[in-house]
Amino acid sequence: MTTPPQMDRQLAQITVAISTLDRPQSLADCLNTILSGERLPAEIVIVDQSQDDRTMMVVENRKTHEVELKYVHHAGRGLGAAQNVAIAHACYPIVAVTDDDCHPAPDWVVQIERAFAPPSQLDGLTGRVLPLGPDMPGTYAVSSRTSMLRVDFGRDAMPWDVGSGNNFAVKREWLSR
Repeated sequence: MTTPPQMDRQLAQITVAISTLDRPQSLADCLNTILSGERLPAEIVIVDQSQDDRTMMVVENRKTHEVELKYVHHAGRGLGAAQNVAIAHACYPIVAVTDDDCHPAPDWVVQIERAFAPPSQLDGLTGRVLPLGPDMPGTYAVSSRTSMLRVDFGRDAMPWDVGSGNNFAVKREWLSR
């Protein structure tokens, strides 16, 4: 299914980074969710560690003239490695990261853009991660972050206290430092 272009939306100066491995349908659902959001990122970088071209075809089938979709095949393995590759390919000042099996909220890009808008001094932020759908026998939500309470962290914070790697955004220049 190809997502139709949405000509009336202005693009946010944000790169969305998505890592994937052998889950083309999950990636398709994730991309459809992002591309139907209230605000679109200027680009989406997909780093694929799969052994076949099914994921590349998912990306090709969702290309629009609005949002640049960058497909990068990476022969390495590991989520962190793939996220680093995606960040290295990012062209915009804010990089928002999600996983291929996530469905960001319709206002996800809007909220990220607002959080980093001047005079914000934020370098990074994380957000809620809710289970998708109802509980099902034999399935368990991992890395859920359900609190709506804002918490500010300093440089000595432990990463597992701050948030999850499937919903965060960071200034690209901060990563470069």
